[in-house]
Amino acid sequence: MLVIIDPNKHYAKNKQGHLIEACGLIPYFFRDAEDAGLKDAQEVYDFMVSVYGFGDYSGVNWGVVGPKGTYTSLEPEDKPLEPLVSFEIVEGCKLYVYPYAIMAVVQGQTQIISRMD
Repeated sequence: MLVIIDPNKHYAKNKQGHLIEACGLIPYFFRDAEDAGLKDAQEVYDFMVSVYGFGDYSGVNWGVVGPKGTYTSLEPEDKPLEPLVSFEIVEGCKLYVYPYAIMAVVQGQTQIISRMD
């Protein structure tokens, strides 16, 4: 798994360890999905929700993830969020973790945005 801390160099003032800690358990869920051999974004996300155990909070009303991983909410008052850390499985399935426990599993045109706090 490829791990990139502060992929867009937005949090330069923060220590890298703090960015990883801010991700909580979300990266572990992604790693477990990779260990299970899952490669499809929907399968990975479904597995993560199963491990998370508190329900699926994804939906079409969250927003979009841009090519560099920037999350833009559909709510006009919300500022875009830069990923704290990005994770990638070799097959191209990526996980972006943002502030406020927002996360996105992205693969090609598939974007599953949710919150796991």
